[in-house]
Amino acid sequence: MKKMRQILLLILGCGSFLPLQALDTAYYRSPLDGQMPLSLAGNFGEPRTNHFHSGIDFRVGGQPGAKLHAVAGGYVARIAVSPGGYGNAIYINHPNGTTSVYAHLHAFAPDIEAYITRIQYAKKRFAVDENIPPTAFPVQKGQVIGTAGNSGNSFGAHLHFEIRETATAKTLNTVASGIFRMADDVAPQIHRIVFYEYRQADGVPAIAPCADVRSFAAGGAQVVTVPDTFFVAIDADDRQGGQSGILGLHRLTVALDNDVVFAYRMDGFLFKDTRYINSLYAYDLWTAQSRPMIKTYVEPGNNMLYLYDKAADEGLMTLPDRDVHTLCITAFDDAGNTSHVVLRVARAAADSGGVQPSVAAADSLPPVKPVKMYHHSDNYYECGGMRIDVPAGSLYRPVWFSADTLPRTDGAAAAVWRIHHNTTPLHLAARLHLPADVPARWRAKALMASYNSKGNVVSAGGAWDGDGVTAKIASFGNYFVTIDTLPPAVKPLFADSADLRKHERLSVKIIDDLSGVDSYSAAIDGEWALMEYDAKENVLHYLFNKARIKRNAAHTLTVTVSDRQRNSTTLKTRFVW
Repeated sequence: MKKMRQILLLILGCGSFLPLQALDTAYYRSPLDGQMPLSLAGNFGEPRTNHFHSGIDFRVGGQPGAKLHAVAGGYVARIAVSPGGYGNAIYINHPNGTTSVYAHLHAFAPDIEAYITRIQYAKKRFAVDENIPPTAFPVQKGQVIGTAGNSGNSFGAHLHFEIRETATAKTLNTVASGIFRMADDVAPQIHRIVFYEYRQADGVPAIAPCADVRSFAAGGAQVVTVPDTFFVAIDADDRQGGQSGILGLHRLTVALDNDVVFAYRMDGFLFKDTRYINSLYAYDLWTAQSRPMIKTYVEPGNNMLYLYDKAADEGLMTLPDRDVHTLCITAFDDAGNTSHVVLRVARAAADSGGVQPSVAAADSLPPVKPVKMYHHSDNYYECGGMRIDVPAGSLYRPVWFSADTLPRTDGAAAAVWRIHHNTTPLHLAARLHLPADVPARWRAKALMASYNSKGNVVSAGGAWDGDGVTAKIASFGNYFVTIDTLPPAVKPLFADSADLRKHERLSVKIIDDLSGVDSYSAAIDGEWALMEYDAKENVLHYLFNKARIKRNAAHTLTVTVSDRQRNSTTLKTRFVW
C-alpha cells in the first residue's frame, strides 16, 4: 500500500495538475475598472478554517458599489442568492471551457436583478440557486453585470473572483497563471519551523513536536538535533507589495542536502477536496495556536496528492548518519518572489534514547481503555451509553481513540462527554449518540451542543433518539445534551406606526440564542414579502417597491421566525410608506 501511494505521489507530481499553461491570459480582462494596480485582500489557496480560499479577493476601496465587468464573453449560467456563503453570486460560462465567478455582490445588473426577483417571489423564498438557460443572458467581454459588495459570509466590501474549469468545477490560480498580474516585489516570510518526531506505536503513528525554531542564524549556523525519523511544519505567509493583508503561498519546497524531498504547489483544486487542508497543515498547532503551518508529512488518509510535486517517503525524513546536514526551506509567492531559510540538522546521540517530545500530541500515546481507529475503515466505539460511528475516510491516519465524561456544566442537561481530542481533525462527519435523562415533554426540544472558544454554548444539532440525542459532529471535542425552549427574538428596527416614506427600506432584527434560525416568512398587508436575510448581522431587510405595495399608505408587517427546535415567534407591526 505504501509503495503504491509513493507511485501515486510521483505520477501526480510530474507536472501541474491543472492545465494553467493552456489558458490564454489575453482572453480575460479585469473584472474591475479604475482599480489599477490591482490589489488583493485574499489570494488563491490561502488557508481558511476547514477549506482553502477558492479565489482571489479584489479590494474595491472599502465601500460597496464598484462596477463589475464580465472578464470574457459568454452567458450567465447560474445565479445564486444566499444569506451566507457567497451571498449574491453570478457564474458566467465562456466558450473556452472556463467559468468566471463573481461573489458577495451588492447588486446585480438591473435585468438580472429583475429576473432573480421574479423567481424569489414565485418560490416565496429569499435564498435561491438557479441554473440559467444559455439564451437568457448572453454577455460581452467588459459588460457590467453588477456591483461589488458585502453580501453573504463577507466582512468588508470586496469582490471574490474565481475562474473554474466548467466541466470539472476545478478552481484555478489566476495570479500564478498570469491571468492577473499584481504589482508585487515583496518576498514571502518564513516565521517559524517546528520539528516533529515520528514513530510507530503498535501500528499507530506517534507524533509530537520536538523542536521549535523561531529565529534563523545567518548561513545556517545553528544546529537542530532531530530524532531518527522526523518531519517539519513551516509557518510562512506573504504580503502583496505595499499592502498589509496576509496572503498564502504558491509553492513551498524542502531540500535535504540539496535534494528536494518535499514540494507543494497551489495551482488549483477540486471543491470536494478542500477539507483536506486539515491534513496538509499541522492541525494540532492550528487548533491550539491559530497558526496554519504546512507540514511535510503526507498522512495516509490525505487524498489531495495533486498538491504535492514531491513527497519522498511521504514527507518523512531520516538522516543517514550522525553528521551535520543542511535543511533548506524555500517559499514562493504567486508573483515568483522567493525567500529561503537554511538550517543545519543532526541526529541525536546514540545513547540519548532519542529526542524526548516537549509536548505530547493528544493521540500519540495509548490512553486508558483506548480503541484503535483506522483511516481506511469504518470505526465504532461505545462506552457508558455513548456511541460513535466514525466512517472510513474520516481520519487522516490511525489514532488511539478514547472518550470519557466530565463534570456537568451550566446549560447541560446531562454529563459532558470528551469525545477524543479537538487537535485531531475529522474529514467526514461522525455520528455521535449521547445518553440523557430528559423528561418526555422536553425531548422534542433536546439537541447536542458544545462550547466555543469564548465559552458560549453552540448547537451541534441532532434530535432525540431512544435514550438520548444523536447528531452528526464535524470535529472531536466536548459535547453534551441540552434543551432549547426559547423562541427566536424578533425586533423591528423602527417604531410601531413609524413614517418610513423617506426611507429606502425597513429592517427587522432576528436572533436565536442556541439552535439557530431555521426559517422565516414575512407578509405586508397579507401578501408575501421578499425580505433579504443578512445572516452575519442577524437582520432582515425589505426594500420598498411601489410596484409591490401602495405608496403614501399605512401597512401591516407580519414576520414569523422559527428555530431548528421548532420554537417560533410572530411579530405584527405597522408602518407608513
